[in-house]
Amino acid sequence: MQPPDETRLPGEQHLGVWRRLTLWVSLNRPFAWLVGLTAGLVLFLAWLPSYVRMFFWHGLMAQPILASMTLGFSLLALSLLWSAGQRMDAWAFLFLTCGEATHPGWIG
Repeated sequence: MQPPDETRLPGEQHLGVWRRLTLWVSLNRPFAWLVGLTAGLVLFLAWLPSYVRMFFWHGLMAQPILASMTLGFSLLALSLLWSAGQRMDAWAFLFLTCGEATHPGWIG
C-alpha cells in the first residue's frame, strides 16, 4: 500500500495536472503571460464579426505609419516581460534621449 502524497519524498510525489500547470506557470511567468495574451488576442479576433476584422485590416493597410507604431509599442510592451528586454529598452531610451541634445545641469 502506498503512503499518502504528504508523507512521500518530494521527488516521489505525484502532482496533479493543475498543480503541474501552476508550477510551470510560476517557473515560466513571462512566457505564460505571452501565451495568455496571444491566446486572448486570437480569441478576441475570432469572436469579432468578419466585417469588423476586414475594417481593421483595411485601416491598418491605409495607415502604415500608425500600424508600425502600434507594432513598435506592442514589441516594447512584450520586451518589458524579460530582463534582457528591459536592458535593451533602457539602452534605446538613453540613445534616443541622450544624443546630441543639451541637458539641464541637474541631470548630470
